[in-house]
Amino acid sequence: MHNKRNPPSFLVQLVDLFFMELTNWRWSWRAIILTSFVAPMLSIIALGSFAQGTGQETLGYILTGNLVMTLMFGNLNKMADRFAYMRFSGTLEYYATLPIRREALIIASVLAFFLLSLPALLGILGFGILFLKLSVSLNPIILLVIP
Repeated sequence: MHNKRNPPSFLVQLVDLFFMELTNWRWSWRAIILTSFVAPMLSIIALGSFAQGTGQETLGYILTGNLVMTLMFGNLNKMADRFAYMRFSGTLEYYATLPIRREALIIASVLAFFLLSLPALLGILGFGILFLKLSVSLNPIILLVIP
Protein backbone atom coordinates (compact mmCIF):
# COMPACT_ATOMS: atom_id res chain seq x y z
CA MET A 1 0.00 0.00 0.00
CA HIS A 2 1.35 3.44 -0.96
CA ASN A 3 1.02 6.07 1.73
CA LYS A 4 0.61 9.58 0.47
CA ARG A 5 1.66 12.09 3.10
CA ASN A 6 0.51 15.66 3.18
CA PRO A 7 3.31 18.21 3.09
CA PRO A 8 3.95 20.07 6.34
CA SER A 9 2.16 23.35 6.91
CA PHE A 10 3.72 26.58 5.74
CA LEU A 11 4.62 27.55 9.31
CA VAL A 12 6.39 24.23 9.96
CA GLN A 13 8.29 24.60 6.69
CA LEU A 14 9.23 28.17 7.58
CA VAL A 15 10.52 27.25 11.05
CA ASP A 16 12.49 24.25 9.76
CA LEU A 17 14.07 26.24 6.94
CA PHE A 18 14.78 29.15 9.29
CA PHE A 19 16.80 26.92 11.59
CA MET A 20 18.59 25.38 8.60
CA GLU A 21 19.46 28.82 7.22
CA LEU A 22 20.50 30.07 10.65
CA THR A 23 23.41 27.63 10.52
CA ASN A 24 24.95 29.93 7.90
CA TRP A 25 26.62 31.80 10.77
CA ARG A 26 29.36 29.15 10.47
CA TRP A 27 30.62 30.59 7.18
CA SER A 28 29.34 34.15 7.37
CA TRP A 29 30.29 35.44 10.82
CA ARG A 30 33.76 36.64 9.76
CA ALA A 31 32.42 38.59 6.82
CA ILE A 32 29.55 39.98 8.90
CA ILE A 33 32.03 41.29 11.48
CA LEU A 34 34.27 42.83 8.83
CA THR A 35 31.75 44.34 6.42
CA SER A 36 28.81 44.96 8.75
CA PHE A 37 30.61 46.16 11.85
CA VAL A 38 34.22 47.17 11.26
CA ALA A 39 33.73 49.03 7.95
CA PRO A 40 30.77 51.15 9.16
CA MET A 41 32.57 51.83 12.45
CA LEU A 42 35.64 53.10 10.61
CA SER A 43 33.39 55.17 8.36
CA ILE A 44 31.69 56.74 11.40
CA ILE A 45 35.09 57.55 12.87
CA ALA A 46 36.40 59.08 9.64
CA LEU A 47 33.29 61.02 8.63
CA GLY A 48 32.47 61.99 12.21
CA SER A 49 35.96 63.42 12.69
CA PHE A 50 35.56 65.65 9.65
CA ALA A 51 31.99 66.64 10.49
CA GLN A 52 32.50 67.71 14.11
CA GLY A 53 30.92 71.10 14.64
CA THR A 54 28.60 70.88 11.62
CA GLY A 55 25.48 70.15 13.63
CA GLN A 56 23.34 67.30 14.81
CA GLU A 57 21.59 66.93 11.45
CA THR A 58 24.80 66.17 9.57
CA LEU A 59 25.95 63.74 12.23
CA GLY A 60 22.53 62.08 12.08
CA TYR A 61 22.97 61.57 8.35
CA ILE A 62 26.36 59.98 8.96
CA LEU A 63 24.86 57.55 11.46
CA THR A 64 21.87 56.77 9.25
CA GLY A 65 24.06 56.15 6.22
CA ASN A 66 26.27 53.76 8.13
CA LEU A 67 23.25 51.91 9.51
CA VAL A 68 22.05 51.45 5.94
CA MET A 69 25.54 50.27 4.97
CA THR A 70 25.43 47.76 7.83
CA LEU A 71 22.11 46.39 6.62
CA MET A 72 23.21 46.31 2.99
CA PHE A 73 26.43 44.44 3.71
CA GLY A 74 24.87 42.30 6.42
CA ASN A 75 21.63 41.26 4.77
CA LEU A 76 21.66 41.98 1.09
CA ASN A 77 25.20 40.85 0.36
CA LYS A 78 24.96 37.68 2.42
CA MET A 79 21.59 36.78 0.88
CA ALA A 80 23.02 37.19 -2.59
CA ASP A 81 26.05 35.08 -1.64
CA ARG A 82 23.85 32.39 -0.13
CA PHE A 83 21.52 32.05 -3.12
CA ALA A 84 24.43 32.13 -5.58
CA TYR A 85 26.09 29.35 -3.62
CA MET A 86 22.86 27.35 -3.47
CA ARG A 87 22.42 27.74 -7.22
CA PHE A 88 25.90 26.60 -8.16
CA SER A 89 26.13 23.80 -5.59
CA GLY A 90 22.82 22.26 -6.62
CA THR A 91 21.07 22.99 -3.34
CA LEU A 92 18.23 24.82 -5.06
CA GLU A 93 17.57 21.75 -7.21
CA TYR A 94 17.59 19.63 -4.06
CA TYR A 95 15.08 21.96 -2.38
CA ALA A 96 12.92 21.74 -5.51
CA THR A 97 12.57 17.99 -4.95
CA LEU A 98 11.28 18.51 -1.40
CA PRO A 99 7.66 19.26 -0.54
CA ILE A 100 8.40 22.83 0.54
CA ARG A 101 7.21 26.13 -0.79
CA ARG A 102 9.65 28.57 -2.37
CA GLU A 103 8.22 31.42 -0.35
CA ALA A 104 9.11 29.59 2.87
CA LEU A 105 12.74 29.26 1.75
CA ILE A 106 13.00 32.92 0.82
CA ILE A 107 11.33 34.20 3.99
CA ALA A 108 13.39 31.85 6.18
CA SER A 109 16.62 33.04 4.55
CA VAL A 110 15.70 36.69 4.97
CA LEU A 111 14.75 36.18 8.62
CA ALA A 112 17.89 34.20 9.41
CA PHE A 113 20.25 36.75 7.89
CA PHE A 114 18.31 39.58 9.50
CA LEU A 115 18.77 37.92 12.88
CA LEU A 116 22.48 37.43 12.14
CA SER A 117 22.84 41.12 11.25
CA LEU A 118 21.08 42.46 14.37
CA PRO A 119 24.17 42.44 16.63
CA ALA A 120 26.13 44.51 14.10
CA LEU A 121 23.19 46.85 13.58
CA LEU A 122 22.73 47.45 17.30
CA GLY A 123 26.49 47.74 17.82
CA ILE A 124 26.84 50.38 15.09
CA LEU A 125 23.82 52.24 16.44
CA GLY A 126 25.29 52.31 19.94
CA PHE A 127 28.79 53.18 18.78
CA GLY A 128 27.50 55.92 16.47
CA ILE A 129 25.40 57.52 19.19
CA LEU A 130 28.32 57.53 21.62
CA PHE A 131 31.04 58.57 19.17
CA LEU A 132 29.01 61.26 17.43
CA LYS A 133 27.44 62.42 20.71
CA LEU A 134 23.94 62.33 19.25
CA SER A 135 20.70 62.55 21.13
CA VAL A 136 18.44 60.02 19.46
CA SER A 137 14.75 59.43 19.86
CA LEU A 138 13.58 56.24 18.23
CA ASN A 139 10.37 56.33 16.26
CA PRO A 140 8.16 53.21 16.54
CA ILE A 141 7.89 53.08 12.74
CA ILE A 142 11.51 51.88 12.73
CA LEU A 143 10.16 48.43 13.57
CA LEU A 144 8.57 48.38 10.11
CA VAL A 145 11.39 50.07 8.21
CA ILE A 146 14.44 48.05 9.30
CA PRO A 147 13.19 44.56 8.40
